[in-house]
Amino acid sequence: MDEKMKILKMIEDKIITAEEGLKLLDAIEDNERYETKREKIKMRGKKLIVKVLDKEENTNVDIKIPLSLVNLGLNIGSKFSPNLKEKMGNVDIDDIIKTAIEDLNEDGNQKIVDIHEENGTTVEIYIE
Repeated sequence: MDEKMKILKMIEDKIITAEEGLKLLDAIEDNERYETKREKIKMRGKKLIVKVLDKEENTNVDIKIPLSLVNLGLNIGSKFSPNLKEKMGNVDIDDIIKTAIEDLNEDGNQKIVDIHEENGTTVEIYIE
């Protein structure tokens, strides 16, 4: 059963309301449009990578998230929280991702955030 049919079944079974189902269907359509855009710009970067190293706390975080999942999550979030974009300072995530992908270096990476603090904590976010 595809995603749209699952949503319709959830509405039928009264797990979600018709309004919530419509928001989810809209998010799926938005993601399908994004996937089409992604193919057009021949995306080489497929993952958003977040790395955090905190020497004081002895913690190391290394997260790899598919960009399509990031976009889908943001689209779903914006359907349930219409002011999500405002809370994020009206940042257009699609534009950031598109720009980062267009600027991928010869290794196929694009660093978006690179923070090195005096206490040894580092935060890196990039597309790979």
